[in-house]
Amino acid sequence: MRRAGLKPSDLLFPFSSAKKRASILVSHAKGSKGAGKGGGFRFLTKGAAEAILDCCSHALGQDGEATPLSAGDRKRHLAQV
Repeated sequence: MRRAGLKPSDLLFPFSSAKKRASILVSHAKGSKGAGKGGGFRFLTKGAAEAILDCCSHALGQDGEATPLSAGDRKRHLAQV
């Protein structure tokens, strides 16, 4: 689905009460901050913490390294919200 004000390459996934989240795929121009040499995309999601965690397999640490999320990690994150 597309909305006014978005670039043609951006995709909006509106809030779904069944999924408890909304998302957008945003394109980045070549050379923009965080896009790398060839441009790229970012997928941004907001919603209920349990719905977001269900979609996640890894977490980024402070050092930028991705580590797998364990059941204990998920439980700890949900306890904080």
